[in-house]
Amino acid sequence: MKLNEMKIAKIIQNAALLCAVLNLMAAVNPAMSQVSTQTPPTAARPPRPTPPTRDPNTPGFIKATELSDGAIPPADADGNFIIGPTHHPAPEMTVQTNV
Repeated sequence: MKLNEMKIAKIIQNAALLCAVLNLMAAVNPAMSQVSTQTPPTAARPPRPTPPTRDPNTPGFIKATELSDGAIPPADADGNFIIGPTHHPAPEMTVQTNV
């Protein structure tokens, strides 16, 4: 036998052994041979609540530099920054009409 033929013969032998083991297990436990075709009904999920917002000026909050509306921190700056609610979105996140 060639090497490839020996590998194929070994795969077939292992598959036959696996089938025999599975059949034996199904004979011992009949519930294993019954496959459930029904999916459990999914309950309608309630709408998710709005996540709470945190005031950055409360005690225990890490000190941060609050930037003016629309400003972003410089690339070489280190620290915590609070960016305003109307900061400019990244260019790659905007819809391109010519694409």
